Order: sequence, then C-alpha cells, then structure tokens
Amino acid sequence: MDQDLELLNLINNQYAKPEVITLLEKPENKDLLEYVTSDAFGAHVFPGDLPNYSNQQFLAVMNEQLAQPHPIHLWVNLPTCERRCFFCQFPIIIVRDRENLQKNTQKWLAASLQEASLWLEAVPNLKHVPIGEFNILGGTPTLFSNEQLDELVSFYRKNFNFNSETTIRIEGTASTYTIDKLQKLKALEVSKVSSGIQSFDDQVLLQANCAHTGKDSIAYIKNAKQIDFYSVNADFIYGLVNQSVEQFLNDIQTAIDLEVSCIVITKLHLKTFAEKRTAVSGEKEALWQIKDARDKIQQQGGRWSTLGEQYQMREEAVRLLERHGYREHPTMYFYHPDKKPEKWKSLMVDQDKQFAEVGFGMGGSSSCLRAEAINTTTAHQYFEKIKQGLLPIESVRGFTDQGVVKKSLQMALSSCQPVKENIFKQRFPNDSLFEGYWQSIFKGLEKRGLIAIDEGNKVISLTPVGQTLVEAIIHTELG
Repeated sequence: MDQDLELLNLINNQYAKPEVITLLEKPENKDLLEYVTSDAFGAHVFPGDLPNYSNQQFLAVMNEQLAQPHPIHLWVNLPTCERRCFFCQFPIIIVRDRENLQKNTQKWLAASLQEASLWLEAVPNLKHVPIGEFNILGGTPTLFSNEQLDELVSFYRKNFNFNSETTIRIEGTASTYTIDKLQKLKALEVSKVSSGIQSFDDQVLLQANCAHTGKDSIAYIKNAKQIDFYSVNADFIYGLVNQSVEQFLNDIQTAIDLEVSCIVITKLHLKTFAEKRTAVSGEKEALWQIKDARDKIQQQGGRWSTLGEQYQMREEAVRLLERHGYREHPTMYFYHPDKKPEKWKSLMVDQDKQFAEVGFGMGGSSSCLRAEAINTTTAHQYFEKIKQGLLPIESVRGFTDQGVVKKSLQMALSSCQPVKENIFKQRFPNDSLFEGYWQSIFKGLEKRGLIAIDEGNKVISLTPVGQTLVEAIIHTELG
C-alpha cells in the first residue's frame, strides 16, 4: 500500500496536486486506493448478483419490462476496423485488405440483421417498445458503404418502433468521415456523430497506432458542424504513451475551441475490462495489455503516465471544461452548454429513467431491471450461433431484489446527478436512502468527503472528488 501511495504521488510539479490523491492517502479510503491502482474499469456493465440465470429467464424478464412504453437504448456493434489501436480492448475484426472490405462488411451486416430478427422472435415486445436512441457502434461502422448503411437503417426503421422522438447516433474514425459519408448519414437522418479522436497530437496518435491524424479530426469536426448535425462528439484518452499533462489539456482546449458537442475523457486502462465483468473486452489482448510490449516501449524511450499524472489530467481538464460551461453527465461525458446530455446513457442510468438497453453484435450487452446479458466476443462462435438460429448470448446474470436496488443506485451515481429520495421511494417504497442500511452507507461516504447529503431536500450528490472516483465508489462501497 505504501508503494501504491508513492507511485500515486509521482506527479507533474507544474500542476497542482490532485484533490483525489489527498483523499486516497487517508487510511479510511484504502479500498478505493486498491480499486484504482488495480486499473479496473466499471462504468459500462452493472453485473448481476445471480450467476446461475438462464437465457430463457433473461429473455422472459426483458420481454416483461419492454411491455412498458418507456423509450429504450437500442444498439448494434459492427466490429470491422482497418487496424487495432494499441490500447483497444473491444471485440473487433481487422480487415487490412481494402479489396475485401466490402465482402467482410456485408458478412457482418447480414449477420447483425439476422440476429436482430432472432431477437424480435424471442422478445416480441421489442418490436413495439419505443426506441429512444439507436446507436451504430464498432469497430468502425463508417467503413461500411453508403448502400450498406442505408440497408441497415432501413431495416431498423421498418422492424422497430422508431418515432419522432427517436434519435440515431453513429461512431467512426475521423479519417472515415468523408464529406460524402457525412452527407449520406445526414440523409439517413442520423443526428449525432462521434469519433474516438483520442488526441490531436500526431506523435501521440502514431505511438498508439491510430489510423487518423490530428488534421483528420479537425476536418471531421468542422465538416460535421457545417453539415449541421445536432451533436458532433469527440472521445479523448488521457494517459497515452508520451502524453504529457500539457498535451492533454491542449487537446481539450482545442475541442472546446471547436465547440464540440460532447467531450468524453477516459482514462487509459491496461488491464482487461473483463476481469471484473464491468465492461466488455474482446478475445484478443490489446498490445499495451501485454507486459513485455509495455516494457519494450519503455526501453525504447517511451514513457507511461503515472496514475498521479492521469488524475492531474482529469482534474485540470474538468476545471477547463467547467469554465466553458461543459457539465459532466454521466461520468466521463461532458456536454456543451447549448446541448443535452448523451441521450443513450441518460436513458440507461438517470435515476428517473433506467430503462432497458438491447445490444446486438459481437460483444453486445443488454440489460433490464431484473437481468443482464453479454454476447460472445468470439467471431467464430458468433457466426455459428447465428447460423444455428440461436441468439449469440454467452453470459447471463440476474438480480436479487437487493441487487436491483444496488444497481439502481450504482447507475444513478454514475450519472453524476443528484440522487433524490422521492424518486428512490417511488421505485422502492419499502426502502429509504435516509434510514437504515443505505443511510449508514451514505453517512460513511459523506464523512470521507465523497458525497454531500442535503437532509432538508432529501438529496445526495457526489462531491467533485467523488465524481472522479465514482467508478470505484459504486463497485466497492454500495453493498
């Protein structure tokens, strides 16, 4: 533990010592320190507490919840990429041969549409529930041809309950967002575009094996704004090889100057997400997850940011974003003052929503009130299941009654918004945040400087340092 604290305090002396380090140095926060130094990632999947849960049970409770007319997040993972970034853990398929790109993308498109059809058979209410936001994720779905994207969107519009409130969002690499592609997406009524820019610094991108340049990213943002998408988003990673605190802050300032609609800042994680089952990682390790590869980079003069420097990047970036009116909602997502929070995440985690999510494709994850499921992350198994007319679900867990309450609070805190007693009691009338078990939990968190309790208005809020540590809090402190 002393070694962990020593490494945590290796910071850039040109910037202030992060408040989070001061908090983690206190003995009562030992569990939080252990969590963050283990390099866990926990803001994507909220695992159930009933491991022996069948696919049939999952599909039944999902269908039951979808009988309610609440808008859901529906998404599809199209896993093809031109190359694998050295930090990428997600389940993707590399297509290096441009001549075979069309053949490969068509194969994945056909399989994803077949899987969607299998879901509609297995969960009849999925056809009727309103779609709040439809997300086309990857991989790099913008590698798909205009005709393929047209086929995809047309299929979903025809077979699912898209309405006037439904929004469509897509992610892609900056270099694939050509003018032609952006115009096609606009014609398909896609209103939100997003890109994993990671950095505007070409040397940092080159070291990470990214397929785009800083110039590509700036062109993507400017062109998308000119074509007038409602939301033009950019994701950044802090802690990349040879990335300094100053470089990361320059990236964020550039995104602010370009008036990016939503700026996502994510810590570099080197350990597999699947260790704690709180995110989905692919079958193949990222290069940077391999210790020998990391050591070789260091021997060749490459430098890894310390955890302390990563916290400096996070805290300084938050101050910068907040000065320009950006607000965090949910964790890691900072939305422009003229825009709204990320809709798909809000549908999933906001305390007054927490509606269902259904995800298709390799590594797709789905959840409802009583259960959650993750698809296989192996291409062969995925295609074999689809060929057999089976859903490619690999892992399912259910929730006990107490597990449902715990998940609800975990998601509510991860929204970075105040948690309110009146909303909590509407869902759980026999429970309270201000009495008994949960009161003792939150009183303890308040004493440690992680949350603030407003007894008069019956509201619980994360402190700024609590927002930084929210992933650790929800996975170590809530039961």
